[in-house]
Amino acid sequence: MKKLIAILSLLIILGCGSDDDASSHENNNFVLIVTIDETTLDSATISWNTPTEGNYLYRVVLNNDILTDGLQTNTYTFTDLNENRGYNGTVFAVNQNGDETFGNYSFTTEPLRDYPGVLRLTTQLEVDNFQYTSVAGLELEGQDITNIDGLANLDFVKIRFNLINTKVSNLDVISNMTFVPDYRSSIEVSNNNQLVDINGLSLFFLAGYDIKIENNPLLTQIDDIQFHQEVRDVIISNCPIYSIPVMSTQESRYLYLENLPLTNLNAFSNLDTTGGLMLVEMPNLNNLSGLNELKKVWSFRIINNPVFESFEGAPLLFSAPHPNVYFTSHLNQNLTNYCGLTTWMNNTYIHIDYDYDGNILEHHYKVSNNAYNPIETQIESPTECSL
Repeated sequence: MKKLIAILSLLIILGCGSDDDASSHENNNFVLIVTIDETTLDSATISWNTPTEGNYLYRVVLNNDILTDGLQTNTYTFTDLNENRGYNGTVFAVNQNGDETFGNYSFTTEPLRDYPGVLRLTTQLEVDNFQYTSVAGLELEGQDITNIDGLANLDFVKIRFNLINTKVSNLDVISNMTFVPDYRSSIEVSNNNQLVDINGLSLFFLAGYDIKIENNPLLTQIDDIQFHQEVRDVIISNCPIYSIPVMSTQESRYLYLENLPLTNLNAFSNLDTTGGLMLVEMPNLNNLSGLNELKKVWSFRIINNPVFESFEGAPLLFSAPHPNVYFTSHLNQNLTNYCGLTTWMNNTYIHIDYDYDGNILEHHYKVSNNAYNPIETQIESPTECSL
């Protein structure tokens, strides 16, 4: 009987307590509303409304963790957050009478917009989800990539742009990208079987120092491209490009042309000096016409050009006395005239590699399997430089 009375008494007490709590909430007309004021990469600021009557203290909870309790102000800033991440939480308000209300909130921190390194994308999904406005470098590589529409918000690339082995057909979506010339800037567009137009990169070519365009079987013209005036390395090969815009550069480190249907080298008419000049499998090129200003070449290689007949067309002089040079002429079945090289050969020495004992390891004069295969002294002679 005593147990029954005790249980009934406890139920009466709990029932009274419940009525009091419900009454306090019913009498509390204050509705707390949380506002997201600002989000950054690693922080966020929230604020909330305050009641017109009574004094309230606030508790801020983020992802189930209490960050502060007893806060007197109606604003709070979260720090040390992760970029591009969703967060949610609650702000509780309690007054001096114990009345409590709360408001929920959620926010997502900002994604990183400026990527400081070189970013490599290999799938279409990665391109579609691209979120940056600037990158130091961007490499797109892989057959899964069919378009670059996801790069529409990309404003700036600093030092590198590579498009390799994709199914992209054009680059128009990035035609408004801006670039700042940098001595490290490079462009590579290679092995893209569907690519027909690279004019979207025209602004980058103005900033690029090293250029590589090769193995793009549908790329027939690059006439709208303008090259940087101090471009260093130019490699263009295995593309059906019939003309190349004239380069303003007077000095380059390396010029490599292979399997292009060019009939002349007018694009390089301003070139005065190059460290290396290599012409390989150029089906329509029969001389050096267009290299009107070229005077200095340290390494000259011409290989397997079926209609090439003569080295006429370039002055090929040297103001510096007797530099070491490299010369290769191989598999040019119609080549009979080397007289355009006579002055060049007389003003240079062919480079020779020796071992520590003074034995010759390699002599860098290599002439073979042409219609005419003169030795060095024959090229130096005006009467023996051609058949």
